[in-house]
Amino acid sequence: MPPPPDPARAGGGAADPLPPWGALVASLVADPAWFDAVVDTVTEAIHRRVPDLGGDADLQRATRESVADNLRLFGAIGERRVDPARIDLPALAVEYARRLAHRGVPLDALLRTYQTAHATVWHIWVGLVRERLDDPALVGQALAESAEAMFAFIELLSDRARDVFHEEREQWTRSSAAVRAETVRALLDGGAIDLTTAGGRLRYDLRRHHVAVVAWPAGREDATQGSATLERALTAALTGLGTGTPLVVALEGAAAFGWVGSSAAPDEPALLAAIAARAGHGPRLAIGTAGRDLDGFRRSHREALHARRVAELHGGDRAVWPYGEIAVEALASVELDGARALVRRRLGPLLALPDRDELLRTAQVHLEEQSRPRRAALRLDLHENTVANRVRRIERALGHPLDAHPTEILLACRLAPLVLGDRSR
Repeated sequence: MPPPPDPARAGGGAADPLPPWGALVASLVADPAWFDAVVDTVTEAIHRRVPDLGGDADLQRATRESVADNLRLFGAIGERRVDPARIDLPALAVEYARRLAHRGVPLDALLRTYQTAHATVWHIWVGLVRERLDDPALVGQALAESAEAMFAFIELLSDRARDVFHEEREQWTRSSAAVRAETVRALLDGGAIDLTTAGGRLRYDLRRHHVAVVAWPAGREDATQGSATLERALTAALTGLGTGTPLVVALEGAAAFGWVGSSAAPDEPALLAAIAARAGHGPRLAIGTAGRDLDGFRRSHREALHARRVAELHGGDRAVWPYGEIAVEALASVELDGARALVRRRLGPLLALPDRDELLRTAQVHLEEQSRPRRAALRLDLHENTVANRVRRIERALGHPLDAHPTEILLACRLAPLVLGDRSR
């Protein structure tokens, strides 16, 4: 972990100085690198010590967001910006408790996430206090006061999380949404299920063509929106497309899953265009390719999940991500370390150049157009001589012609936007 900033510079003025542990909290929370490292450590410990959570990437992301929200709140208490007696469970922690209730995770597992977070943060905290405070009296005071505050904080959060969990579980089990979600989960998990029975529960015909869509929040500012908001937005985007009513469910708090069904094979370009036209400023949408019957239902959904993964690696403001357009990137980035290694091996010298993005795009289009400068120039909206000059620069940097390793270089160019500069995902 990077060292935190000096606590002597954090928090409080001369008229109202922070206690030593409060100043240290202020310095920790204010430093993004340190804060992220602590959150990552706590998240990893939770998923290692609470096996009921499983290894689902979406749930790990939700755990991290909940840990970060709780840690920010404790920082605010340390800085005296929040009264400990009046705190409530942060929004992302509320959503996390609800998500575990929906997944059928035991209440004990939720409570153990707080116990694990407490133990992990306390271990980090003790070392930090002893390292940063030189006066033994201040060390003792900081540890005593922060221990009391942290224990009370975790106890209160655990109680609030338990209440949210019980309330959500009770409502969930009573609702028809639970039946629909359980049915869809059984279909996706490959369980033995009668399609007529499942279709009746879902009010959706499974014996036809399907295109799957996954919706998730567009940005960090939208991360607190609940599953109901995502479900409504996805329903609005899909209604009227295909044959009959689309199937939309929210199996996770941070995503909604949908399917458009049709009796005949859909016109996929037209369907994608219709969905994109409705996307607007709503959630991000990842779309699988069309598939028939139960196998197609499952495969299209898997493709949509892969497209979402590519979208999150890539970043940016693009709203709609069709798997059919990024299948190569999706398949080649499943093993992300291998994808990074390929990009470094084939493009290494280009990556340090200030105009690398332009050069990588030129190399990609040049190879896709079978090394024909005129066709590449048309696609890039550049003069043919400009393309030729860029290609010569690229080849000088690489030390060999582009067509020496065309397949790997082209793949590396397509992968580069996914792996360059990503924050150790």
